[in-house]
Amino acid sequence: MRSPALDELDLPSDYDRDEEEEERERRRRERERERQKKEQATAKTQQQQQQPGLLDEIEASIQSLSFETSPVESPAAPAASVSSALPAPAAARVVSPGGAALLLPGVSPAKHGASGTLLNPINCHGLRIDYTFLRTPSIYSNKMNAIQLTIRNESSSPIQDIEFTNYKVDSGQEMRPLEPIPELAPNAVFECYAHVNFNGKAQSVKFTVSTGAGRSYQAQITPGIGELIRPLPLSKEEFEEKQKRLSGMNENTLDMKCSDMTRTAQNVVAALNIAALAQHKPNVYRFSGEMLSNGGVVLIELAFPPDHDISAGPAAKARCTVNCEDLIFSGLLLTAVKQAIA
Repeated sequence: MRSPALDELDLPSDYDRDEEEEERERRRRERERERQKKEQATAKTQQQQQQPGLLDEIEASIQSLSFETSPVESPAAPAASVSSALPAPAAARVVSPGGAALLLPGVSPAKHGASGTLLNPINCHGLRIDYTFLRTPSIYSNKMNAIQLTIRNESSSPIQDIEFTNYKVDSGQEMRPLEPIPELAPNAVFECYAHVNFNGKAQSVKFTVSTGAGRSYQAQITPGIGELIRPLPLSKEEFEEKQKRLSGMNENTLDMKCSDMTRTAQNVVAALNIAALAQHKPNVYRFSGEMLSNGGVVLIELAFPPDHDISAGPAAKARCTVNCEDLIFSGLLLTAVKQAIA
């Protein structure tokens, strides 16, 4: 028989001991979590100290996406300038000192490429749209061209609700939609940027421009072959290695006349967005670039007769060799070079 005295004693049961062990385990886990948090915080602080310019770089990247553009003045009359609602193209890539040594001295790369008129004010009730290919990267994709559009109202009345619709592009091409313009006052100018991936094709992208007056006009932008590449500076050894690899079926050659050898390189880089390389032979010019669509290498070599003085002016003939994986693209480049130096 159990003694009543034992019932009055406060002895720990097995249940109580289990609770105490669980409590100790819980506290141990909490201490372990606190220790891990402190270690992570310390590691993060050390990483930030090793990268002091990280926040500045992020802030600079955000600022580069500014949506504001400089107002443009109309040549006809003082214009009510309107800022663009579309992002400007990204800044041009800066060639490092080592890369600059690869380029031909005295030849300046062109900041702008092909240009033209999309809408003529005579046929479009005073609405005029001009375009210019910019030789700077698009902020949306390195496969896209950045194209400046300058929209003018050359009529005496406001043009309201200008919209851009019905985009028509070929397979693989892409054009980012343009923002509508609520109103364009007489003599006012609006500047914006189109961003287009032509997918390595010299084919037009088409769209409709309509106004609040119920009028609509068809516009199209056609790229020159020289706007579908970008500069790729190469050393003499890199050029010759790639030229050897792109021989045979990837090589196209054509003899052509040159009107002024002293301006040969400058005329080529004006027509093509390509790098003019440092000369290693007096009568040979070399150029290198890559296709926007796929990064394929493009090499161009212009060779004059070795006994001809290139400072004397016109030359009878120059042999142009183009190396490129795309045979059709290569042929179009030959034609472009021929027209540039003629």
